Amino acid sequence: MKKGFLLFILFYGFSIQLFGQDISKIDSLKSALSDASDSEKVLINLELARAHFNEKSDLHLLYAMESYKLAKETKNAKSTGMALGEIGRHFYRNGNYDSAYYYISKSIPYYNSRNNKAVVYSQISNIERNRGNYAESIRLLIQSDSLYRLENDTIGLIISNVNLGTILGKKSDYSQSIIYFKKAEKFAVKNKAALGNIYNNLAESYMKLEDIQNAKKYVLQSIDIREDLSDSFNLANSYLNYASLLAKEGKSQKGILFFEKALPIFEKFKAEKNILLCYNGLGDIYRKQKKYQKAHQYLLKAQVLGGRVKDHTAKLSNYEKLHLLYRDTKKWKKAYNSLIAYNRINDSIINIAKIRVTKELQTKYEIDNIIKEKELAEVNMTLARTQSENNKIFGIAMALLGGFILLGGLFFYNRFKQRKKQEILSLKIEESKNKRHLEQEVRLAELKALQSQMNPHFVYNALNSIQDLILQEDIRNSNKYLGKFSDFIRNVLAYSSRGFISITEEIGVLTLYTELEQLRVGDQLALSIKNELDESDSDDFRIPAMFIQPYVENALKHGLMHKEGKKELSILFKKEDMYINCIIEDNGVGRKKAREIQERRNSKQGGFSTNANQERVGLLNTGKERKIRIEVIDKQLNNKALGTKISLFFPIMN
Repeated sequence: MKKGFLLFILFYGFSIQLFGQDISKIDSLKSALSDASDSEKVLINLELARAHFNEKSDLHLLYAMESYKLAKETKNAKSTGMALGEIGRHFYRNGNYDSAYYYISKSIPYYNSRNNKAVVYSQISNIERNRGNYAESIRLLIQSDSLYRLENDTIGLIISNVNLGTILGKKSDYSQSIIYFKKAEKFAVKNKAALGNIYNNLAESYMKLEDIQNAKKYVLQSIDIREDLSDSFNLANSYLNYASLLAKEGKSQKGILFFEKALPIFEKFKAEKNILLCYNGLGDIYRKQKKYQKAHQYLLKAQVLGGRVKDHTAKLSNYEKLHLLYRDTKKWKKAYNSLIAYNRINDSIINIAKIRVTKELQTKYEIDNIIKEKELAEVNMTLARTQSENNKIFGIAMALLGGFILLGGLFFYNRFKQRKKQEILSLKIEESKNKRHLEQEVRLAELKALQSQMNPHFVYNALNSIQDLILQEDIRNSNKYLGKFSDFIRNVLAYSSRGFISITEEIGVLTLYTELEQLRVGDQLALSIKNELDESDSDDFRIPAMFIQPYVENALKHGLMHKEGKKELSILFKKEDMYINCIIEDNGVGRKKAREIQERRNSKQGGFSTNANQERVGLLNTGKERKIRIEVIDKQLNNKALGTKISLFFPIMN
């Protein structure tokens, strides 16, 4: 059970969580740590970190750091990258974008897969977006999106569209941001966590467009999904958006309820920017209810947080709400000071916007000037050309006439050259055809010469066998042998002139030959010829005539002739991949001992047919993509020869 659980952890640990996902059974993970190896501890700590991501930010960082330390010690590159990414997620969640950028970008070299790198580029894009570096954010997002498309990664494509929609929202192009969020929705049909995130983003965009009905529709869908998933931090964001909508609708008490639902979750995660937004929202509702003391408490808390949070929009909203509170409570000096602070921040925001607009206008102005200068130059050139044409009509006419003559000459010259090239090319093609035909004739002549050399060799061997029987005065077997020998000779003469024969015909020749040898040797020789091919392959497939017999002859004459006791020879035909495989196997003395006996007897006759076959194979394989192969295996056990196995491979298609 424990081993199975650890294997589950190892498998699940490599998944990268994109939209937040709590892992249950934390106690089981902790208990698994005690007996786990170092490499397993890396992944268990990583899972424990992820399990605490939505609930306990400090424990999330603690386990992620421990995982990183162990991954470095075990020199596990991928686990090191994942641990660095998890540390970066902690800092990103808490608004510390510099630290998040440092750890997440540091993880890139540890990943090999395009999918993991795409995730990292997407995370860094989010950081740059929150820093306000939209151009760099889009560049990274495009880089990430291209990797997701190469991997056909649906989750990645969801992220790309969501991030692009978010960037457009940051640039106040809310209509376009909605288009990209809805594209992401199409990819996320079966992904509830992703849909929760998309619906919340859609709600924020519709809020900015003052479309309260659609904003409310999507934020409620987001809440339903996130409550089912127990996704606390993201659920708090949905509560915050819904509370803001309720406040706009004048539903104060319900708005307070949802602000108060979101606030403790944000406090648990120390998400100061989100806490500031809750304080601002609660303070403004209590001001409208004329509960000025409570309003003052929340707005002052927001002001303190505003000193730490780098969000000018939230600070601006805080000073605006404080100004209204002090105005309503007739604290004119404080109202004035709040208004001054509001105007100072507002002027700063306006100046930044003006600088951006000025830069855009300056670029546009420079482009317009370039276009005007280009148009003016074209007008002047046209006037100069017209003046020149009026003064030099005759010269131009003569030049045109000369040009036509030159072009005509070039045309006819090129036609002549092309004709000559075609003639030369035709001659080369004809020469090449003749050369190929000659080569084929030479190869055919060589094959026929080899076959004519092999056929007398078969006859010579067979006559020796008949002579042996006559000398032994075995008249009955001599007659049987002569009958089979005549059939054998007839087949050899018929087939050797054809070049290629069927498997069925080859088996017929081999059967006659082996039966002749069995008559000569007697019952000591056990023969087996098996054909595992179907009837169509046996009848239709063609192999070189008299190709297999020399190898059978070698097995009998050299492998089995010197074998004492039972002599066994088997021939098997079968299909193997795209080849017909013929296996010739004997239990003889083996090639090494056969060579030694042959050398002692000073015999040089043994390998004529097989050597001729080797030359024949070379000719038959010429120009073929898939070739005839010959494999020889010496069978041994404890350095003792057990015989020889020869495999002949004939390609089915070539």
